[in-house]
Amino acid sequence: MTYFSTTCLCLNFLFQITEAKLPFGSTVNAPVLRKSSDITFDPLGVAAVLGNPRADLSAARLYVQSDRKIFRWPHTTMVGGALTPVKTLVDHLAQHDSIHPAVSMCTRDEMMIPIRSNTVFQELRVNVGNLWLRDVINFKPSKEEVDEKGDKISGWPNNDIAIAYVGRVFDPPASPSGPHSASAVVMLRKLLITMTGAVTGLLLSIGACFSILTGDIWGAVLFIFYLSHWTASTVISHTQLVATTCPEIRTDDTIRFAVYERPVGIGGTVVFKGAQHDLETWARTTLQFRNSSFASILHWSWLVTGTLSAISSIACMVNMSGKFQLVFLGVLVYSSLAELWLTQSARVIQRKLRESAQMSKVVILRGNQTRTKAIIRGTLSPDVREKCSLAGLDWTGLNLLPKTPIFTGMQDMLRSISASTQSNEVAMAIDTYKKGCYNYGTLTNEQQQKDNQLIDRIIQEAEETLEKSNLIPLTRTEKDLKYDQEILSLA
Repeated sequence: MTYFSTTCLCLNFLFQITEAKLPFGSTVNAPVLRKSSDITFDPLGVAAVLGNPRADLSAARLYVQSDRKIFRWPHTTMVGGALTPVKTLVDHLAQHDSIHPAVSMCTRDEMMIPIRSNTVFQELRVNVGNLWLRDVINFKPSKEEVDEKGDKISGWPNNDIAIAYVGRVFDPPASPSGPHSASAVVMLRKLLITMTGAVTGLLLSIGACFSILTGDIWGAVLFIFYLSHWTASTVISHTQLVATTCPEIRTDDTIRFAVYERPVGIGGTVVFKGAQHDLETWARTTLQFRNSSFASILHWSWLVTGTLSAISSIACMVNMSGKFQLVFLGVLVYSSLAELWLTQSARVIQRKLRESAQMSKVVILRGNQTRTKAIIRGTLSPDVREKCSLAGLDWTGLNLLPKTPIFTGMQDMLRSISASTQSNEVAMAIDTYKKGCYNYGTLTNEQQQKDNQLIDRIIQEAEETLEKSNLIPLTRTEKDLKYDQEILSLA
């Protein structure tokens, strides 16, 4: 018996065993349309191609990988996840000699916030490259509460103020070998993020294997296409197809401010504070597709496998067996919930690492009954410290407060108090403000009385903030008290 004959006999023996063990029988089952009497969940298959903004954002984070030095963002097979590559592929076919569709995909969720600033810029860009700032802009406003008479006793969301010190806005906060990335919380969440993407691939692999073993060709095709799309996404997560680019900017450590006033229906003010070169880098940074052969291959692999997955979600879902339909729907539900978990984990990791590395700090001051109280707390409150203090912000110069002696004097008073180290210097700054702005006439004019009441309120708010801070105890001499009584007697 020749070697060739022996090999043929062995292969024939293996084929006989396979035919006896697997459910294919002597012939491979041809794909047939399913009977209408079977239990079906195919109408739910359209969920795979529904419009989902979170899927677009997840795909953008996959391409940009803004946290690549900490963890790799996995694009999960969520509801509507297969529609994003289809839309990007259509952009490729429809556009010519314009912005790269991958960049357009990454900027679908981009927002330009109007600002008032002591720089030359009037807008700042918030996109997937600096996604951690979105939580600062969308901070939760204070809750309004009213008494039985309908009078407001707490809340005032219009006077809420968030202060964010920003540095190197688009830079990942730490590397995997850095000292801050080794904390237990960060390490645990990084591991869970990695496992989340691996579980998605495991579920798709199990679905593909069992579909093949049971002879469900429609289910096998669907799971194989999705598994190939997951594989392409996993490879992309270990690179960066869309990068942030910025022209060279001269280093300038001068502190600047950018103020964003949220819409009236939401209320509140967001103040960004940072060095001149950091804010300028933020304003000038753009996204650019890495134009290389390897990046193009990965990009087109992701588009083609995603488009095939979207088509199979409809064509194969209609004809595959009910149990595999449930498995596929379970993968969609798991992936959609996993994306929410990934977003929360990424938010916690970014906040902890950026604050521990002193790249950013965020302070939110709620429950301010007046706008002046919010400004005073943003300048003197112990929560803001030096990094987030608004002592250098010219509110009247940016037309955020009326240009009147009362408010310009208030700014000077707050700057003097911030620079004070002794209690008598604080009292002197308050008295200087009162003497410079207070009207000593007969107070017969109603507007004069209102101005004096406003000055008294501002001073009271400043003193209350200083007393709560326990940083500089206020000491008022008998002469100061007598002076106050003389002023009040004029009223």
